[in-house]
Amino acid sequence: MAAAAAEPVILVGSYTSSIYALKLSDSKLSLLSSNPTGSSSPSWISRVSGDTILASFEDADLMQTFLLSRQTGKLVAQSKPVQTVKGPAYSGVTLDGQHAIALGYSNGGYTLASCDGDELRPMRLSYASGDPLASVPEADTTSTHPHMFLQHPALPLIYVVDLARDALHTYELESNTNRLVYQRTLDVPGGPRHVILNKAATRGWVITEMSSVVVPLTIDHAGIVRLDGEPSPLTEQGKVKGAGAAILLTSDEKYIVASNRQVQGNQNDFLTTLEVKADGTLGAAQYTDTMGQRVRGMAFNEDSSLLIVGNQSNDTIAVFSRNAESGKLELMSGLFDIRRAAGEMGPVQPSAFLWMAGA
Repeated sequence: MAAAAAEPVILVGSYTSSIYALKLSDSKLSLLSSNPTGSSSPSWISRVSGDTILASFEDADLMQTFLLSRQTGKLVAQSKPVQTVKGPAYSGVTLDGQHAIALGYSNGGYTLASCDGDELRPMRLSYASGDPLASVPEADTTSTHPHMFLQHPALPLIYVVDLARDALHTYELESNTNRLVYQRTLDVPGGPRHVILNKAATRGWVITEMSSVVVPLTIDHAGIVRLDGEPSPLTEQGKVKGAGAAILLTSDEKYIVASNRQVQGNQNDFLTTLEVKADGTLGAAQYTDTMGQRVRGMAFNEDSSLLIVGNQSNDTIAVFSRNAESGKLELMSGLFDIRRAAGEMGPVQPSAFLWMAGA
């Protein structure tokens, strides 16, 4: 008789000083552990390899790696904290696992560190003339807001979306010099926030915060990105236009799911599901109520059959099941109140999620 599948552990980034580990069992979430990190706002978390994760601390200007025990949900610090540029709202590791990058949302710039065993070693940076992400004076809060990067799966290219400049910048990661070298910029109107690519890296999509649309892209064999057709709006007709937040592509690449935060009134936020047609165009939208406000972070499990979503204003988390054929999302059970479960006195603001394999 085959062994039952292990229950997954889901890590949750926040605006406290803790990263939380949840367990999903019988369609219900429960708290496995709270993990104090010693630094404020581990708001973005990403996987390095195996059970090692990277956290960036937006308010503390740090990034650090941790090792997860999947049985207990406990995290143990692996590297020492590394000082980053100001306001690292996003960080991640290159596909070869050799470099960690943190983007400075507050004042531009980036921190590049080598991943050397259990250590992060920051590298000395000198921005080339004309680099659009070069750090700006603290008083200048509108010049550049890099919000996310993504690496081309087959080329040493890093794509960075810049919310303030309405741009997608391309950099080359030079392994011999350990530098990010600026290549070119594509204008993407509307405040680009996050970007996704298909596995073949022939198509991509950007979600915008200000115009709240999904912008289609094409990528050629050299990794050059171009706009491709009309954007698809995220807001349901008759609703107040929201602000686009996160975007995901299902593992079968048939659907896109985007989170859309409302910026006016008290209506609930919603998720917008768009079918990806064979030619890369997007079909009619489906809308799913998140049962809360200020939806931001979300993540699929490995086969995209489950989606976890956080409502920051309510400190609630929802898990949706997904129909692979229709793309329809259905709430699996009631909302999980992470603030109450963790016994926190103040807001948790769940902001990022990672599905980790069970024990």
